Amino acid sequence: MTISVQKTRFTKRCVTTPKYKTKDLWSFQNFTNLKPKYKVMLYSALVCRLKTQHLALREIIKGVDDKKLHAEPEPGKWSIADNIAHMVTYQPIFLGRIHRILKGDNPTFEAYRADDEPDFIAARQWTLHDMLSKLEGNRRQVLELITNLTDDQLTLTATHPKYGQLTIAGWTEFFLLHEAHHLFTILKLAKA
Repeated sequence: MTISVQKTRFTKRCVTTPKYKTKDLWSFQNFTNLKPKYKVMLYSALVCRLKTQHLALREIIKGVDDKKLHAEPEPGKWSIADNIAHMVTYQPIFLGRIHRILKGDNPTFEAYRADDEPDFIAARQWTLHDMLSKLEGNRRQVLELITNLTDDQLTLTATHPKYGQLTIAGWTEFFLLHEAHHLFTILKLAKA
């Protein structure tokens, strides 16, 4: 079975109409352990989220004062600012992982732990303005890289310790779901 999906290139607006025919094709499970006969392409909702999901952050934290921005909900738990710092510093990690996958040797990546990473520790000291600017700049790099990959490159894989082998499209989905988790955490902290 060959699956053909139109690849959406970087445009100024998101295309939300699905460009695929197979029902439920793009569930997370379908990004794991793909057989070579599958043709993996980016689908429009994935590209749309990659372009815009992070932009919700400004709306979520609108009106949050500095005290609340830096308040730990519990000792040792991340504040809103810490979650943003993590979102900022994880994007270059994701880019580095994609570049490693592009070498074609199916690398295995360990779970990323930000707490002891020097870039995360440094980013925790940045102003909110600097973090948001860096987040948006990094996202442009991620978007440019992912949306300009060939179909063959999108099928290259790496192994996650819990979820197994994922294609680049699968890693991108995982990246966005991880980011969405932090956006939801920030929303809960902002509204608490």
